[in-house]
This record gives sequence, C-alpha cells and structure tokens, in this order.
Amino acid sequence: MGSNKAQGTKLRHQEGITIEPWWAIPPGKSVQETHETKRLSTTQTAETAEIPHPVFLGILSGVVSITQDFAAGLEKLTKAPKQFWLNLEPNYQADLQRLCLQRPVCAESKKYYASLRS
Repeated sequence: MGSNKAQGTKLRHQEGITIEPWWAIPPGKSVQETHETKRLSTTQTAETAEIPHPVFLGILSGVVSITQDFAAGLEKLTKAPKQFWLNLEPNYQADLQRLCLQRPVCAESKKYYASLRS
C-alpha cells in the first residue's frame, strides 16, 4: 500500500492473473448501497452527511465526486473510514481512463456548482 497512485478496479485470480473489468462503478453506487441498507431517505442521508440534497443526488448518479466533507459525513454515518470513501473516486477515475470514458455531467450539477461561485 505504499503508492498513492489510483489503480482502478482489479480482480486477482488465485493463480496470480489480474483481470480488469470492462466497467467503471461510480463511487455513488457504494454510497447508494450504504444508504439503502440503513433504510434512510436521500434527504435523511444528505442531512446526516451534512451536504446539500442536490449534491447527494449528484453523487448517487455519478456526476459529482465525493468530497472531503461528504466523506467525513459518511464516516459518521457508516463508521467506514473517511479514506475508504475518498479512495473510491480515484479508483473510479482510473477505471474511466482505462476504458477511455469520462464522468457524465448533468446540467443540474453544472448549475449547482455555478451557483456556488456566484
């Protein structure tokens, strides 16, 4: 674990063969599974993690990255370390790059982030 370089998703077969899947799973998918397991509404989860509801929805859909603040909120909610949540993003980005894809961006997210700069 000495390197901070994102490796993306890699599956290791017992014979030492590394398999790289043909998909990239947005960090929001892990967040969604966690929030569904706790049986919380998206509003409740956003409030507990102390982020705006539109940002939470953007994270779930994969158009918004997990931030330091949101990762800290998830740590409180799930007891999983903040770094676990933060590591999901560079791994996702590495998978997207490997697959020659890019993060989808929705108009709502662009408007929200533009309003923060105003």
